Amino acid sequence: MYLLLLAFVFSISSLLVGQTDARFTAKLVVENVEITNDSLVSSEHLEQLQQEITKQEYRENAQDEIAEGARYELQKQGYFKADVTMSDLQVLSETPGQRTVAVTLRINEGRRYRLQRINFVHNRVFASSRLRQAFAIKDQDVFDTEKIRLGLEELRKLYASVGYINFVPVPNTEPNEQAGTVALLVDIDEGKQFKIESLTLKGKWPQTDEERLTGIFQLYAGGLNVSELLDELKAAIQAMFPGLASASDIVEVRQNVKKGTVDVSVMRPATR
Repeated sequence: MYLLLLAFVFSISSLLVGQTDARFTAKLVVENVEITNDSLVSSEHLEQLQQEITKQEYRENAQDEIAEGARYELQKQGYFKADVTMSDLQVLSETPGQRTVAVTLRINEGRRYRLQRINFVHNRVFASSRLRQAFAIKDQDVFDTEKIRLGLEELRKLYASVGYINFVPVPNTEPNEQAGTVALLVDIDEGKQFKIESLTLKGKWPQTDEERLTGIFQLYAGGLNVSELLDELKAAIQAMFPGLASASDIVEVRQNVKKGTVDVSVMRPATR
């Protein structure tokens, strides 16, 4: 079985194909994308790849990220085993804040696959038919890894809505080379169910803010929808403190595994 590439997460190599300055920490912008003469990719897909790659900004030493991004774009079109590597990277210009480059990729898009089926194992809370509804892709549709990724995210939301906040779906794929299809098996680790128990507001909160947050909490207290409670609290905090970079930094969730409960605490930011 192949472990499915579902998220746009990349490991960044410490070496660039071209010459680099180890002290350079600016963003990387791709101005031009070419392919090697031995590449096997349609002109339509090449144009799509060029558009996607050139509109992004990358971290320095990002040749692996660029190649994996191109591969993921092809996988979204059903080219599940597409192979993309960086052949060359040339620096076109450089400033203290930005390095502009041209890249050459070696691409073999391979054959196009379709979805054979999606099966689930070890699910107890929801029937497999309910879990299948989370995926906006039909059997025999082009095997689009982005739709699979979004389906897995919908599963996470579904389970979190009934207290399974540690839910983990483990996707595995099995290509059928003769039929040109991919079967997806999702191994469900539901974890333990948690209920919402308490809210603690740390620091000196104005009475109106305290009442607002407490009011939100009361709507969910004793319930199971931990993720929705956290979303509501964070949205309210962000409205109270527009300059706050992220409300997630001040909201903490503690799990009491023995009791099967969660306690939420919120630290008041220093300033508005």
